[in-house]
Amino acid sequence: MPFGLKMSQDVFQSKIDQTFEGCNGVVGIADDIVVFGKTAEEHDENLMERCQNTGLKLNPEKCFIKQKQIKFYGVICNEEGIKPDPSKVSALKQMTKPRDRREL
Repeated sequence: MPFGLKMSQDVFQSKIDQTFEGCNGVVGIADDIVVFGKTAEEHDENLMERCQNTGLKLNPEKCFIKQKQIKFYGVICNEEGIKPDPSKVSALKQMTKPRDRREL
């Protein structure tokens, strides 16, 4: 799909949403997809089932499988839960406060 078109990202996101609709343990935003489960076996089953059912092909060079912790769209996800990525938070903290409406 040519991504130079204004609506192409919306169409692509819609296809990602359709592909993973009803699949527990999958989050897809743009071309980043996270598959998770409570156990390693559940994770693997979710991943393989969805790939087989949709004909989805994974690029091994871009896959990170069985990670204990990941950074995903500004947050860090691990078995303890989800928390803001400190590098993103520090960037916000370093911003100067707006002094008037124009700067806001």
